[in-house]
Amino acid sequence: MVESAPPQSGGRYDIRSPYDGWGCSVFPENITRKLSPSEVVIPVNISGTVRQAYNEDGTINDEQFQLLPNGSWDGTEMFISFDALDTPTRELVESLIKAQEEEK
Repeated sequence: MVESAPPQSGGRYDIRSPYDGWGCSVFPENITRKLSPSEVVIPVNISGTVRQAYNEDGTINDEQFQLLPNGSWDGTEMFISFDALDTPTRELVESLIKAQEEEK
């Protein structure tokens, strides 16, 4: 559910999401339609250890990494796109994967 505060000076609306606490200002004329549920972007907090993802042919997958929520390969692992991460998290994941490669 996205809440809208009353218009402020200049005709702006402050849009607030209860999921992430972020706010942004939009002009009413830019709101052209209601978003469908498949268009709503939400932040998701998950945790686990990371490891390099590989393609089926054994080459490194530069677009994704694997997240292992339980710390091991047990069927709960997932592939996550680097593009889905914010910059600080992406940098951390990339540095951890690089450190793992240097340990080998």
